[in-house]
Parts: sequence; structure tokens; C-alpha cells
Amino acid sequence: MSYSNFTNYNGSYGLAYYNGYIYAGSYTDGKIIQIQFNDSSVQSDFYVGFSSNDLGFMRVSGNYLYCSLQTSGKIVRFNLNIPSDPPVDFITGLSSPKAFFIYDGYIYVTLSNAINRYFIGNVSIFDILINSSTTYLGTAVLDTPRGIDTDGSYRYFINFISRNK
Repeated sequence: MSYSNFTNYNGSYGLAYYNGYIYAGSYTDGKIIQIQFNDSSVQSDFYVGFSSNDLGFMRVSGNYLYCSLQTSGKIVRFNLNIPSDPPVDFITGLSSPKAFFIYDGYIYVTLSNAINRYFIGNVSIFDILINSSTTYLGTAVLDTPRGIDTDGSYRYFINFISRNK
């Protein structure tokens, strides 16, 4: 395991790797920083323009970088082979998308609505090819869902913050 110190990096949920570069989302600055994997001193702003405290989770699938925008309620997609292209709204109308993963042509997204002090969380599945919601996996009382993954056998693992209140 190696360690690199990233400068100009101001906290995020999002970090992704593609073709020799690490993409780190700066949560409070609303930008994505591109960092050369073999030399972390080589950094540049990949994209600047998200609202402060909006940028969330990031994943790469194929040559696309997907980013959740929590307060904007959507997932955007960048074509990493054409870095000058702006992000495309990929899925919109979401309720606070926190985390997601991409598996077998589908994107699984944790969504939440604030109810009292807790978030009622859903997991929704979208077909990547047609950008449409197919189903909800279920509903559970989750306090700020932050991560989701699967083992490929219909078992889903959801990471959330548990607060004793």
C-alpha cells in the first residue's frame, strides 16, 4: 500500500482511479482534482463548477466518471476520453443521492429523505443504457447512508452513520 499527500484537497466522499490518474472530489470547493498516480505533485483542476457541499460519491465505469450531486439530486457523467466536455446530467430527480455502485449494466443508488432526525433510505436501480429506474430494492431507516456495494450474489452492503440520540 502506498500513501500520497494530496494538496488543494478539501474533503470529499469521492475518489476514483482511471488510466493513471486519481480523481478526488473537493466537497467544500465544488471541484474535481486530477492527480497523477505516480507523482502526486502533478495535480490540476479537472472540473470546477459544482455548488459547495454538493459533490458526493464518485465511480468510474468504462471511460466514464460518475458523480453524485447530493443537494442537486442527480448523478452526472463525464467522458474521461474527452476531458474538455462538461458533465452530462445522467440521472435527475433523485432524493439526496449519497452513494452508488455500478454492476452488470446497472447503477445502484442510495437515496434518502430527512424524517425527524433520521433519513429514510431507499436503494434504487437504474439501467445505465437507458437511464431509467427499474425498481427499489427496499426501504430501511438509515441515518445518512454513505456507501453501498454487493458481492454479486444479491447481497448488498450499505454503510451508514449511526448516531446515538
